[in-house]
Amino acid sequence: MEIEFYLYSLLLIPLVAGRAMMTICGSALAAYFVKHPALLEYFEFKIDIEAAGLLTGLPEWMQTPWFIALTFILALVENMMNRSPELQDIWNMTEAKLKAVFSFIICFVLIKGDPLLLIEHLKEEGISTDFGGFFSVEYVWSFIIGSLTWLLCKIRSGVYAFLIEIDDSDSMGMRKLLGRIEGGMGIFGPLIFIILPSLALMAAGVALLIIVALRLWVKRTELKHSVACDSCQHINHLSALHCGQCERRLEHVLAVGFMGLSKRDTPMEDVQQHKLDLLRVKRCPHCAAASSEKKVDMDCGVCKKPLFASAEEVNDYLRSIRKRLAKTLVVTSIFGFIPIVGLIPGIIFYRLYLVAGLRNYVSKGSNFFIRLLLRILFIFLIIYQLTPIIGFAAIPIMALANYLLYSGSIRSQIGKVKNRQTRVAQIE
Repeated sequence: MEIEFYLYSLLLIPLVAGRAMMTICGSALAAYFVKHPALLEYFEFKIDIEAAGLLTGLPEWMQTPWFIALTFILALVENMMNRSPELQDIWNMTEAKLKAVFSFIICFVLIKGDPLLLIEHLKEEGISTDFGGFFSVEYVWSFIIGSLTWLLCKIRSGVYAFLIEIDDSDSMGMRKLLGRIEGGMGIFGPLIFIILPSLALMAAGVALLIIVALRLWVKRTELKHSVACDSCQHINHLSALHCGQCERRLEHVLAVGFMGLSKRDTPMEDVQQHKLDLLRVKRCPHCAAASSEKKVDMDCGVCKKPLFASAEEVNDYLRSIRKRLAKTLVVTSIFGFIPIVGLIPGIIFYRLYLVAGLRNYVSKGSNFFIRLLLRILFIFLIIYQLTPIIGFAAIPIMALANYLLYSGSIRSQIGKVKNRQTRVAQIE
C-alpha cells in the first residue's frame, strides 16, 4: 500500500474522534469529487493523483449522492447529541468504541478489505492466522488506527465532560466553538487531502495536539481546585463548605468563580453569599459538587441534600439574580451604542453575568420554548440595533426579555419545592 494510505489513516484519528459521521460524509464527498474532477477544476483546484486514487477504493455505494446526503443527516444528529449535556452523557458510554470501529472499517475498506468476510471469519474462528492477508502490515495498521481513535475519544470525552461541568448551558460557547472546528475538519479534511495531502496531515496533527493539550489542562485544573477531606479522604471542591461524604465542616474555603472553579487567592467571606454564588454556577451549596439536572427541586448527586430546601431559598436566589439586572442593563446599553461590533460582547456579557444563573434551573422542554421566543425577538431587535442613536436599546431589551422569561420559569417551579417541603415536614 502506498504512503497515501498511511497519511489518510493518520488523518482519520482526530477527524473520526471528533465527528465520525461528518468524516465519513467528507470521505464519500471527496471520492465523489474524484469521480467528477470537473467540479474541483471549476474552482481551479488540482487533485493529487495518488491521494485521489486511494479514495476511489471506497465502494461505489459510498460515492453516491444519496449516501452523502444520508451521512450528512446523521452528522447533524451527531452534532445535536454533542451539543446536549444530557445526550452527551449517554453518548459517552459507547462513543469511543463505535468511533474506533468506524475508523478501522474505513481503513479496512481502503485496502480493498471485505468487512463482511472478516466478521464471518471472526465469528467462526476468532483471530487466527489462516485468514489470508489478515496479519499483513496494512490490516494490523488498521487495528492500530482504530485503537488510537478509541484512546483519543476517551481524552476528548474527558475534555467535554469538564466543559459541561463548568458551563452546563455553554454560555461562553466553548463547546459550540470546538464542535464547529470538529465539524469543519470532518467535512473539509478529506477534501483537502485529495488536493494537499501533507497540509491535511499537518492540520490533523495540530488538532490532535490541541485535544491532548486541553486534556492536560483539564487534569491540571481539576487537581488545583480540589482537596482531600482530612477525615475520610473524599475529594472535595476547594469551595465546598462541607465534605460530600462525611459532612465534616471544611476549613479554608475559597470563593467560587463564575465558571464554577475556585478563586485560589480569595477566601470565602460571607457564608450566605457564598451559597448563592455556588447555586449561580449550579453547584451544591453544601458540598460544591456540580449538579447534572436542570430543575429547582433536585438533590445533590454527592451529598444527597436538596439544592433548594425551601421556597424562601428559591426566592432569595432570584433576588440575588435581580440585583444584577440594573448593572446588566447599563453595560449592555453601552455596548448597544456600537452597531454590530457591540452586539456580540453585549450578548456574551448578559448571558454570563445575568442569564446563566437562571438557565441552569430551567428544564430542557421549557428552555426550548423560551429560546424559540427569544430567537424571534432577536430577529427584530438585530435590525433595530442597526438604527443610529436609538439602536442602543436593542441589547438591553434582549437581556431583560431573557431575565423575565427564565426567572418566570423558575418561579413556576416554586410550588414543587413547597410540596416537597411539606412532605419532608410530615415525615419528620
